[in-house]
Amino acid sequence: MVGALVSTALFDGRAGLSELAQRCLRFPPRRLLAISFVLLPLLLLAAVILISRAQGLDWPPANAFFEYPGVPSSTGWFASIILVLVLNGFGEEVGWRGYAFDQLVGNHSALTSTLWVSLLWLVWHLPLFFVHRNMGEMIGPALLGWGIGLLLGAFVLSWLYLTFQRSILVCALWHTAYNFAVATPAGGHLAPALISTVVMFAGLWAAGTMRAGTMSRPH
Repeated sequence: MVGALVSTALFDGRAGLSELAQRCLRFPPRRLLAISFVLLPLLLLAAVILISRAQGLDWPPANAFFEYPGVPSSTGWFASIILVLVLNGFGEEVGWRGYAFDQLVGNHSALTSTLWVSLLWLVWHLPLFFVHRNMGEMIGPALLGWGIGLLLGAFVLSWLYLTFQRSILVCALWHTAYNFAVATPAGGHLAPALISTVVMFAGLWAAGTMRAGTMSRPH
């Protein structure tokens, strides 16, 4: 986000910053559809929890949903959501979709632009494997699966960005909802695997849509 703000200020000035801010707050006309996509990871999480508890399986307590990696345990639930939305949601999406993808897709196809952004996004994550215990445990064969998941997740976010009129807000909200659904212990081991699989299939579909040339930057 900081990189996007600095670059926009340098190259586009106040007008560019104003336009970027508008996209950060833009809720598209098809609000019900946008809300449905944003809530989908959380709905999948809720479904897995309900089914598992109905079967009598042991499951983490409800407050485990707010045990987010990197957020102090003393942080309240509302502050946790706002913190993750600002740092993970807007902190990433203002830069990746709102600036990098938006710049690329003006001169390249949505497919090519997403591939470039996903490559940069992957490299940007690499330092976390040396400072984050859970990510460090993935070094090895699991790292390939993580990379594929990130690539397909990038296609989902590109599709959301273009479908909902370059709304950074929709991407930031979806990113936040997804992170809470898969990164907290609320879903055990089953929910993250299921949700990530659904996102991967959605990413394949989005990539196919872009390859067919039916999606481009809206005017």
